[in-house]
Amino acid sequence: ESGVLRIQRDITTYRKNAYGVADNSYLDSETLHTSAYVLRRLKSVITSKYGRHKLANDGTRFGPGQAIVTPAVIRGE
Repeated sequence: ESGVLRIQRDITTYRKNAYGVADNSYLDSETLHTSAYVLRRLKSVITSKYGRHKLANDGTRFGPGQAIVTPAVIRGE
């Protein structure tokens, strides 16, 4: 009546996964937007701090002073 448009729920047309099985995990577009934001933010934080580092497996032995980071160190961020 007031002429104001309100969106109560923003959904996508995603209904089936790559295997053709019913899947509602990405039905709400907020899920997609939140996931994209988190991934962009994590990439930004990691590349700004460890941009010139090599990635090694946890427990790898390496000499002092080398620019190497392990998954355990990144998880600690």
